[in-house]
Amino acid sequence: MSQPAARPSGFSTIPPEIRCQIWKWAIPRRIVKVTFDYEIPDRWARYSGFSITTSEYPTVLGICQESRYETLRSYTYWHAKTAGYYFPSPTILIGIFDVLYLAMPPVGYGLFALRYPAARTAKSIAIDIPYWSYALEQLFLYPHIRFENPVDLYLVLLLSGQSQGAGPAADGISGEEFGIREQVYEKMRLLRAPRHVPNIYFIRHQPPLACVGGRTRRG
Repeated sequence: MSQPAARPSGFSTIPPEIRCQIWKWAIPRRIVKVTFDYEIPDRWARYSGFSITTSEYPTVLGICQESRYETLRSYTYWHAKTAGYYFPSPTILIGIFDVLYLAMPPVGYGLFALRYPAARTAKSIAIDIPYWSYALEQLFLYPHIRFENPVDLYLVLLLSGQSQGAGPAADGISGEEFGIREQVYEKMRLLRAPRHVPNIYFIRHQPPLACVGGRTRRG
């Protein structure tokens, strides 16, 4: 006698719309770190070339066909402009939960926005605290290169080797950080560039920056 067909079990029995949400919540929040490409030998040309590193690979892309399809819906490609540039820059795979970390002097923000126009739509941006005032001007002041409407702005504080390891400071900031945050809010209001003032968070870390915390991410 033939055996009865096995009934589906486990994850495959979950309704498709719930599986899609599970795949979406499995997408990691990555750091996409941008620096000048200092391997370019020409001193001036290197400031139009960029090096991109990410904190991790989204392994959910490789679980199954369904996970890959649903995950790729949350990613887009930022292509570098080539016309007028002598050195290539890589294509960037960016996700809706990723944080764009501009780990360069603020003068490079506009150069990056010119090379990667799609980057101006980034929703989460991280900058280094020592440059925050000048950095905000470079991010939001100039109409043709400004970042349009970020939701979250992370201020990165580099720790010394004797300090504690990486960790978010969003829930328990120090008095100094509170003062900086208030100054940032005031600066943003004066600039009047974004449609709204983004949420401000602090990250304390030892290099290399590997993770981001601070809040529950949006679905």
